[in-house]
Amino acid sequence: MLSLSRNASRWFGAAAAFFLTFLIVLGVATGRPQQAGGESKDKPASKAAPSVQKAPSKPPPLGLDEEEPLRLDSLEKPASPTTSKKIADNSSCLVCHANFRKEGLAATHASNAVGCSSCHVPSIAHRNDEADITPPDLMFPVESIDSSCARCHEGHDVEPRAVVKRFLERSPRQTDPKSLVCTGCHGEHHLAVRTVHWDRKTGKLVSTGK
Repeated sequence: MLSLSRNASRWFGAAAAFFLTFLIVLGVATGRPQQAGGESKDKPASKAAPSVQKAPSKPPPLGLDEEEPLRLDSLEKPASPTTSKKIADNSSCLVCHANFRKEGLAATHASNAVGCSSCHVPSIAHRNDEADITPPDLMFPVESIDSSCARCHEGHDVEPRAVVKRFLERSPRQTDPKSLVCTGCHGEHHLAVRTVHWDRKTGKLVSTGK
């Protein structure tokens, strides 16, 4: 009877030790923090302190190095359509005076934005007269041609030899220097066929050719 009680006491002690060891292992596996005295206690996680946002600092003042050239100054600007060369609109005159479309004097002036009306003024009544008896507003008799050209062309920068050569080609029958005019060498600025004649000084109708 005594040996039986001793065996039961030993078995109970072993079971208690095993159970205590199991509890310790279970506590380590669950990761619960151990406090002093062997007791673990769940505590809520502490909240992080809110960060204080600082006002953005002002940027430093802009400084330019005067010794360093500005890059924008070296960029090539594209050509503007408004700066392109303009051509005079002679379309209303070319309806009747078609030969002046390619005539040297008229074409050269037109390509430099100098049209028919620049010399002969608008001549609206002349352009609108289908009977063709109204003269242009301004015509040039021979004696006023040079002075009219000189209003825009103050000088003559062509070599004298070239002038003489051109004169001999264009006006070989003219022997009187006083009869020479600008249009004698420059252009063919006249109508090949003229049916209406006016006095170029007064604008009076001389003949209609009818």
